[in-house]
Amino acid sequence: MNTDELEFVKAVQLTLVSREDATPELLDHFSKSPSASVRKIVAKHQNALPETLDRLADDSYFIVRFYVAQNEHTSADTLDRLSSDDDMDVLSAIAKNPNTSVETLNGIFQEHDMFNVNISLAKNPNCPPEILDELSSKDNGVKEFIAMNPNATAETLDRLADVKSDSNVQKQVLLNPHTSTETLLRLSFCDNEELRDMATEKLKQRMENENC
Repeated sequence: MNTDELEFVKAVQLTLVSREDATPELLDHFSKSPSASVRKIVAKHQNALPETLDRLADDSYFIVRFYVAQNEHTSADTLDRLSSDDDMDVLSAIAKNPNTSVETLNGIFQEHDMFNVNISLAKNPNCPPEILDELSSKDNGVKEFIAMNPNATAETLDRLADVKSDSNVQKQVLLNPHTSTETLLRLSFCDNEELRDMATEKLKQRMENENC
């Protein structure tokens, strides 16, 4: 094929794999395309099979591996294998993927203490409470997402309530349903008027629920 013919074939493939209703079989077929642009679309498609994504996890182009790491249909085994990747964007995507196993998350946490990776771990709703607790000593940008995480313990949230340098962290502590009544009470006497009002309202709601 000449260059024009190759570009035409690539354009057709891109059109087919970009369709929302592209079948898993079609996506699997074009996952072997010589075009990285086509393989990238397959890697991020929500209809891609776990087996297809597993094959693409070995792709030579990092952007393809990144979308595999980001895809919520990628299996835990594939994500674990991909966690040996040396690209930080790929590792951050694995750290954020809810399919990533606790063992893999622990490995990433122990081996890659970097801001973007830590942010992704804090955003992962399946991140273990122990990791969230250790992350709570990191930058405020990380702490805000820990305070939003459903796995954050009352003890971790109580510690985050003392982050007076960033009211956004304290706001998220107030919004987390796992925050203890004692922490809410303490924040109801803080210097920030908005936070005091929020804490008072949360305490009122909790008391009303308990009395129902």
